[in-house]
Amino acid sequence: MSIISRYFKIISFALLVLVGIQLPGFVTAYGNNLAARLAESDIAIAPFQKTADQHFAGNLETLVEHYANNEDSVITDTGNGVQSIYQRNKLLKTALGSFQVDQLNAYKETFLHPIADVQKQVWSNYNYNVALDANAIIIGLSFALLLLIIIESLLWCIKFLVKPKRAIRA
Repeated sequence: MSIISRYFKIISFALLVLVGIQLPGFVTAYGNNLAARLAESDIAIAPFQKTADQHFAGNLETLVEHYANNEDSVITDTGNGVQSIYQRNKLLKTALGSFQVDQLNAYKETFLHPIADVQKQVWSNYNYNVALDANAIIIGLSFALLLLIIIESLLWCIKFLVKPKRAIRA
C-alpha cells in the first residue's frame, strides 16, 4: 500500500468523523423544528377545534364537512383552509410522535422519512458545531468506520474484478 493511499484513508476517516459528529446536532435541530411547528399548528387549529367542540362533539372532520357542504363559496373556501391546517397538524403530530419514540426513530424520521420542508429549513439554518459529547463521538466514529468499510469493500471488489487473471499452467 502506498503512503499516499494511507494518508488518503486517514484524511477520509477524519472528514467522515467530522461529518458524523454533526449528525446528533442536526437530528436535535430537526426535532426542535418539528416541535415548534406543531406548537404553531396547534395554535392555528385551536379556534376551529373550539367550534367543533361546541357544535360537532369535538369532531373537526365533521366541521370541515359542514363547511364543504355549504352553498356559500366563502365558507367552502374557509373549510378548505381549515382542512389544510388540520391535515398539516395531523402530519406534524404523527412525525413528532414517531421522532420521540427512541433515538433510532429520531434518526429514521430525520433522514429516511422527513417532512421535506422541515428538513430543508433545518438544513438551510443549521449551524455546524463540533459538539463533543459522548453520543456525538460514538456516532461520528461509527459513521466514519462504517463508510470506510463500505468504501474499502467496494475498492477491493473493483480491484478483484479488474485484476487480470493468470493462466493456470499444468
